[in-house]
Amino acid sequence: LLEEFAADVKINLLLAEVPPARRVWLAQVMGQKPKGWLKPYALCVRPLVCRSTMRPELAFLMANLAQISDGDAVLDPVCGSGSLLVAAAACGATDLWGIDADPKVLDGSTSVREKSSADIQDVMSNFVALKLPIPSLECGDALDASCQAYTQSYDALLADLPYGHREQSFFHQPRELAVGLLEMAARVLRPHRRAVMMWPEALAVGAAAMVQDAGLSLVVVLSCDSSGSQKRRLVVVEQLGQ
Repeated sequence: LLEEFAADVKINLLLAEVPPARRVWLAQVMGQKPKGWLKPYALCVRPLVCRSTMRPELAFLMANLAQISDGDAVLDPVCGSGSLLVAAAACGATDLWGIDADPKVLDGSTSVREKSSADIQDVMSNFVALKLPIPSLECGDALDASCQAYTQSYDALLADLPYGHREQSFFHQPRELAVGLLEMAARVLRPHRRAVMMWPEALAVGAAAMVQDAGLSLVVVLSCDSSGSQKRRLVVVEQLGQ
């Protein structure tokens, strides 16, 4: 955690009250493996990891921004190998739902682990290994309103959009998928609950208008750059009261 204060602010760390920082960064030390409470969630010990599996640090950050707590219902409509749902379950969510368009991701066929076909682990194996609630998963189009996952309401929606860097979207271009997921969030989120999505930087420029058109409230758009060429944004939105 890095904090920047105004040049004329003097910080006394012994005081109970510290002036608010002007800017705050969450930074990652390159090459450093998860430690402490995060260690069991490290990708290196998971049965299933794919090319685009999200690192646990970022997955937990998104779950925290979504304000997930005990007993919550959480949906990831582009779940992939389930990293966001793992973080949601670790934060206390018990009703977990995921949709993905690629059956090979859900059954573990795209795993980067070097194993024989008999040893391939599916998405469920990550939850079993961590003794977390097992999610309900279905293969389908994230914007197909007839998916079983869309028959109930949720306390949070999490999504890392596939946008061509490591994974391609099966049915939709990034903007169409982003707009559609905002509309789905407006449909299934409970009042005052949140959706947190990872978007490419170019798409997030128009986030305010897209969120408004979907009938949601924009909470914040945060920078999330994993490299000089891979610039992303965390888009946090909230369902209006009903």
